[in-house]
Amino acid sequence: IDGKIEKNVLESFLGSFEPSHLEAVKEERAHSGLCGSPLCDNVSHYSKWQNNKYRVSYKHNKIYKINESDKYCCIECHKQMLNTINACSTESPYIWPEVLSLVLK
Repeated sequence: IDGKIEKNVLESFLGSFEPSHLEAVKEERAHSGLCGSPLCDNVSHYSKWQNNKYRVSYKHNKIYKINESDKYCCIECHKQMLNTINACSTESPYIWPEVLSLVLK
């Protein structure tokens, strides 16, 4: 997903997403240099460090371990995405009774 989408649009699709789908969206956005949250259009610097385990801050003279939160522009986006992923159904939409009745006709 390129760019930002509105929260109500994302919430309307949550019923048909599994957590793995949103994980894939987060990964694709982070690798392309965007914040991992589809509700945000800020940049993430993860694409610079994706092949490394550590990054060096010359400004602060520190070494940082690259982790999951580096895929987001800020901690608020990280928390929001974790909440969104946890709100997804863990049951595959392909086995829902409504979907099965359409497929089995």
